[in-house]
Amino acid sequence: MKVSYVIIARNEGDWVAATVDSVHANCTHNHNILVVDDQSSDGSCNNLNCDTIRTPERYGVGRSRNLGYKQSHADVYVFLDAHMGFERDHLDRLADKALEGGIVMPVSQ
Repeated sequence: MKVSYVIIARNEGDWVAATVDSVHANCTHNHNILVVDDQSSDGSCNNLNCDTIRTPERYGVGRSRNLGYKQSHADVYVFLDAHMGFERDHLDRLADKALEGGIVMPVSQ
């Protein structure tokens, strides 16, 4: 199973890097992280430990999520805000539940 975490960010400061690090630290499934930079001007999406794409103009959250979905290829897609942190195994349980056909929603911790 491959999980794609799509994070939408715009001027999130240090939060986006902390969210990316939290996903890497707390997900054991085969995964990738894609940050969609929605025209940040603060440099918060530079030099992240993941794939990053920048929207050509201000897209907003919904359109940015659609772009991230189109750029990712996985069995499970998880859309996250850029200021979230997770406890151990939380993301794995979320992905497992999605594969079982359940409806899931991540909650910021």
